[in-house]
Amino acid sequence: MTDAPVIPARPVRPARRRLALAPVLALALGGPALVAPVAAHAGVPTVPAVTAVSTVTAAEPTATELGSLDHRVLRQSNAEGLEVLATVRGITLPAESPIQLAVAPAGTDVLTVDPATLPGHTVVPAEDVAPDGAGATGVATDTVRAEAASLQRGTAYAVFAWTDDGSVLESALDLDFDALEPGTSIGIEGSTTQRYATTSRIWVAVRGSEGASVTLSGLGAPQTKRVVDELARFDVPPGVPVGRYTAEFSVSADGAGDGLVASWDFRVTQGLSQTGASVQQTPTPTRAGRIKVGAFTNSSAVAPPQGRATVSIYTAAGRGVWYSGELQLATDGTRVTGLPALPRGSYRVDVRYRGSSLFHASTLTRTLTVR
Repeated sequence: MTDAPVIPARPVRPARRRLALAPVLALALGGPALVAPVAAHAGVPTVPAVTAVSTVTAAEPTATELGSLDHRVLRQSNAEGLEVLATVRGITLPAESPIQLAVAPAGTDVLTVDPATLPGHTVVPAEDVAPDGAGATGVATDTVRAEAASLQRGTAYAVFAWTDDGSVLESALDLDFDALEPGTSIGIEGSTTQRYATTSRIWVAVRGSEGASVTLSGLGAPQTKRVVDELARFDVPPGVPVGRYTAEFSVSADGAGDGLVASWDFRVTQGLSQTGASVQQTPTPTRAGRIKVGAFTNSSAVAPPQGRATVSIYTAAGRGVWYSGELQLATDGTRVTGLPALPRGSYRVDVRYRGSSLFHASTLTRTLTVR
């Protein structure tokens, strides 16, 4: 992130509507394994679109542009401060456009106050705008922070503003710190991805609510664990299907941690498969044979790989002599198919599992001797 530019005092502009967004509580995908604490907040409604209003002058009228300002809370704690990922979409921003964040006391009409006069005021340039200065649409994204000293108990506001020639895109974000004593926080570390049919662990650190219950939802069936030595440990089940997930961890206790909620982006990728083959009847020059093929996984907690397999036979010199076509595996992951009568000699048999939405493909090669 580049150094924050110096933003001159906000010019006087015509009165504008107050445009509010509610927060989406989430941890950034692909962030570091250890995420700084996130404190409790109120319910998390869906982030709506926001309209960017351009000032219209008599000399040079401009059209109203439609855009949205999305933001996700990455960290919210009385002790550690506020960290928000702000994303501007749908409008063209000049390169290095500033995004501002400020925190005001409860009851402040933040859209009538210059953010530079508020505590925790931060200005950052949007780093993802086209470097040639021509600007780009929907790619102004950066992380903005407020200092811990700015955050008091009660409701606070975060204000994002982009201004250029009088245009403005603003939103208000309600932050509620009533549920926590200063210093109480929740943090998450551990795996952000796992292969299907394997398991991984996520640790949730809850400081200030020893013995509380933490519930994980969004990754298979809900799980509830107790906080012991400030940690709750969760194992992600091996049967969670391939896909992207947002896991939610919520704290329930009689102490200061009630209402604490944090999110964790998680991804499940295809599992590894193994291909097996067993010649049940060896062919001869005058008699056909049989082979049993299948796909397997090391986990007994999930069903065997499903899908199709193929069998190919080659001479020792590599010339293809027979191909089975696509064989549909049974529910146990296996299939028996016939082999043709073959002249005496040594052959290479390639068995290939074609893979599925849950498992990668795999191949087995073995030698077959016909006498």
